Amino acid sequence: MERPIPSLGDIDAALQGRDERVVRRPVGPGAHPRKPWLAFLLGLFVPSLAFAYVGRLGVFVLLYGGVFAALAVLGWSGLVQTLPGMGVVMLAGAALFVASLVLPWRWATMQRPYRLRAYNRWYAYVLLLVAVQFPLSLAMLQRGSWLGFDTYRVPAASMAPSIDAGDFIVADTRPSTLASLRVGDIVVVESARRPGELVVRRVVATGGQHVVVGADGVSVDDVVQPRTHVRGDEALPPGAMKYADTVLAPDELYLMGDNRPLSVDSRTTGPAARASIRGKATAIWWSLDRARLGPIPAP
Repeated sequence: MERPIPSLGDIDAALQGRDERVVRRPVGPGAHPRKPWLAFLLGLFVPSLAFAYVGRLGVFVLLYGGVFAALAVLGWSGLVQTLPGMGVVMLAGAALFVASLVLPWRWATMQRPYRLRAYNRWYAYVLLLVAVQFPLSLAMLQRGSWLGFDTYRVPAASMAPSIDAGDFIVADTRPSTLASLRVGDIVVVESARRPGELVVRRVVATGGQHVVVGADGVSVDDVVQPRTHVRGDEALPPGAMKYADTVLAPDELYLMGDNRPLSVDSRTTGPAARASIRGKATAIWWSLDRARLGPIPAP
């Protein structure tokens, strides 16, 4: 039995059906190409999504997990709180930033075609933000508690000439360091006047000591303190120094700024509780002059 010859209409309908099937099921060699510009932007703002977008989520976990672990080791060992340690952190941070931009972009340009992974779904991206990116960002914001160090920018000149306005400092936040603070150390402390605001001051006396501030300077347990690193007079206008003669409780510190006329400190706000200390300043970014920080030599 002879088959009927198909008409032109039948052929055209068959071709259209085949084209529709190809459009509906993009599983061929050129399916789902990655967009380099999108990979670059994701790397700039949300690195975890950038690596997932180009199918390299495992690389992200190894890269960022390794850097975070290295920072924790350096911070809790005390190496970050030195100038060489800060240099290592700066180089590592710069390298990680460049890698987050370049690697996803490069992989996106090379991966044609790209087959979707299980995590290339919108709900997987949301899960990544919640389970990975958010904790990572929180860890960097809470690095003082998690990594044993923190960094600050000093906006005021109340510690000049030791620390000038605009200086960036690194602080040791390890509990062992905060428990062993001594006279002469520079600390980051929560402001007594503005809760939540941090200021930088120098330890003048520790628990149990008797502090007297007057026109002749500062004396601790009847010993006049040297004026190394000090600018201006200790005495403030009459009535301003409410705590000019104070005996400290065991858990208190007497703090003063090196730029005495511009400093709001224990002379007016009273001794600071040890619990309000956030860290001990150990170095100034971009400064090789370690002597700027002190400590004040013993009399």
